[in-house]
Amino acid sequence: MPTSKSKRGKKYNPNHRLERCAVIMERAVARMPIREDAKRDIEIAAHIALDRLLKGGDKDSLYVLASAIDVAHELAKDPARGVGAEYLADIEAGMAAIVRAKKHGDLTGVWKLSGDDADRVSTALAVHDAQLEIASRELVVDCINVVTARVEGGSKETEFEEMMLQAA
Repeated sequence: MPTSKSKRGKKYNPNHRLERCAVIMERAVARMPIREDAKRDIEIAAHIALDRLLKGGDKDSLYVLASAIDVAHELAKDPARGVGAEYLADIEAGMAAIVRAKKHGDLTGVWKLSGDDADRVSTALAVHDAQLEIASRELVVDCINVVTARVEGGSKETEFEEMMLQAA
């Protein structure tokens, strides 16, 4: 009498190996640095915003620059990430300069960075650019998602957002 086949725990998946390879590749790609074209696009947007604010820009330029520096702050402040942690004071000085520019812009309608504030923001942006050189894609995307969720949720978790809200 033939023996009965025992039931398998899982249904046969002919694509299991392909799916497993895809997962391994995704993890490997996430650990790689940001693609050059993506990094260039991020840097161009932030540097154009800075250039506009140096010449007399608009509120949108201020927020583009604030977002870039907020991502830099997020990358540097967390010990687990620790990308550029030694430059945290420079980043925070740049954040404070942006807040002052926002206060000035709200009062006068002139959105401009000048003097020491322009230097502070430029330094913070240089740190941001250096962070993009060494941080993995996964880390940068995670920080962007954290900042975006915080902004969309209206959460006041960072000193920067609290300063921006007080300036408003």
